[in-house]
Amino acid sequence: MMLCGSPLLWRSTVDACRITLGLSARVSQQAFNTAPGARAIHVLVAEDHPINRAVIERQLDLLGYVHTVVEDGQQAWDALANSRFDLLITDCHMPVLDGYALAQRIRRQEEETGAHLPIIALSASALPEEVDKCHRTGMDDFLAKPVQLEELQKKIASFANDIAREQKASETARSDQLTYLSDVFGSAGQLKILLEGLLEEGDADVARLDAAIVSGDEEQQRNLLHRLIGALRLIDPSVLEGSGGDSMSARRDAVVEQLAQIRAMVEELRESA
Repeated sequence: MMLCGSPLLWRSTVDACRITLGLSARVSQQAFNTAPGARAIHVLVAEDHPINRAVIERQLDLLGYVHTVVEDGQQAWDALANSRFDLLITDCHMPVLDGYALAQRIRRQEEETGAHLPIIALSASALPEEVDKCHRTGMDDFLAKPVQLEELQKKIASFANDIAREQKASETARSDQLTYLSDVFGSAGQLKILLEGLLEEGDADVARLDAAIVSGDEEQQRNLLHRLIGALRLIDPSVLEGSGGDSMSARRDAVVEQLAQIRAMVEELRESA
């Protein structure tokens, strides 16, 4: 008899024993309806294997979670810079940027913002040292491949209360800031126009900054970063250019995070219009 799965996983051992004894494999009787509040949770998934991506995407569809799926850690990092996500599920071993490095990068950024994005690791290995490494690099929980629907539902649900609190705090802070800025700039309509223009210019400057980083043009990098920071200070005077020890890439990522927050404000203004 051959185990179809990791022998360290209890369900694989049980299923193998049932088949050997001539019994039918376990079939869950639970109907997986859309989880309560699922549509309010936006899940980001980083997984390099196309089959695994398709499987987890289908599972999230069944559970009703809004989700975005990318192919590696760098794509996940870029997605986080441009959109708001409530939870990250990431494979540990990926090209370009693996799950461990992605988690460490996120946690370093959170030291400045005070936020905390729940991160669930994905790995085909459930060995204790693998799980321990996930926790040491900043991940909150662990899922073994192949991912079972019931386990996926339980893991996401375990973070639901924390996500709801984070969302409420973020919405309250953003609402307070929008009220203040609307007063400063005359009206919500005027503020929306200003922020949309800031985003358009900011996105263009980030693209130029990326090109300058690739070409190694340090003077252009400094000029563009200074221009970006100056524009962002119109909205938040506390925005800093970073310390001398920060790399240009780290400063660039911090700017992109600020632009993502402004993008969320614009979306809220559009919805309330």
